[in-house]
Amino acid sequence: MRLARLEITQVRNIAQLAVDLSAGLNLFYGPNGAGKTSILEAVHLLARGRSFRTHRIGSVITRGRDALWVHAQLQDERQGTLGVGLHKRRDNVAELRVNGVAERRLSRIAGLLPLQVLLPDGADLVLSHPGERRRFLDWGMFHVEQSSLPVLRDYQRALRQRNVVLRAARGREAALGRDMDSWDEQVVTLADQVDVLRRAYVAELTGAFAVELARLSPELEVELRYQSGWSDGVSFEKSLRESRARDVKSGATHPGPHRADLRLRSAGHAAAESLSRGQ
Repeated sequence: MRLARLEITQVRNIAQLAVDLSAGLNLFYGPNGAGKTSILEAVHLLARGRSFRTHRIGSVITRGRDALWVHAQLQDERQGTLGVGLHKRRDNVAELRVNGVAERRLSRIAGLLPLQVLLPDGADLVLSHPGERRRFLDWGMFHVEQSSLPVLRDYQRALRQRNVVLRAARGREAALGRDMDSWDEQVVTLADQVDVLRRAYVAELTGAFAVELARLSPELEVELRYQSGWSDGVSFEKSLRESRARDVKSGATHPGPHRADLRLRSAGHAAAESLSRGQ
């Protein structure tokens, strides 16, 4: 769906704004401090429920005001026009609506309004820790296969429960209760599903990445390589079983999709080590 109209109230220095958007490229220009970035921030708030600039909603709401509103009209050839809105207070209580009906799932709006922010610190995706790349990977995967979201959530839930059992054993493998085998079974099943979904998405991403890289920097040779979070050529079930003693000792699960990474390599070396920030 495309963003056809945007209405913003009390977002930073924007007291009230309504703008109709074209189906193509929309360009916002003006002097520093005019509110250009705040418009983008409002769209991000609507699609993701949070700002890309800060975790403190109080600094996003206009000074002296108690809440902000962002409303948009989305248009699609098949679904027609949809109205989506977000009302968020300083105490972080939020209300979402789709066509005037209350919606509890932020993922519903995220699915209707695919969004990717490109900022000057974009190179941090390559240079930063694997957690940033996993979030990037899973966000893109969600927009290709929205059924991936409940699978990821179920995996994280099962992983947390397994870690609870590990910590309760207090470093003694013999003290593990009967629950461990049950949680292991759930974690293995869900981990394999997450891995299949991620690999399918990376396969699609790799093709698009190669096309764009050839267009923007044909002199560069960069390879995307997905690492599952456990040893290559070994099933996750075996990796988890072999890691149990180590997991009990530390009270945390070591192998798994929560340790996955999307590595970039250039000429056989890690891109973070061999390429400049500009590249």
